[in-house]
Amino acid sequence: MHTTLESLRESLPEAARDLKVNLQAALQESSLTEAQRWGVAAACAIAARAAELRDAILAAAREHAPPAT
Repeated sequence: MHTTLESLRESLPEAARDLKVNLQAALQESSLTEAQRWGVAAACAIAARAAELRDAILAAAREHAPPAT
């Protein structure tokens, strides 16, 4: 996982444990394509209304996911 995202994930309070676990799970290799994984992560961060996390995920997604066609 991207270093900034990892440090943000680790800084989340225990009350946000589900968010920590789900973020890690969403970005791991799975049946989703890389673009789908980053889309899920971005949607979750936006829905959580966590501006710092949203910004970090969107920046990382730009680096890792191919542009939409």
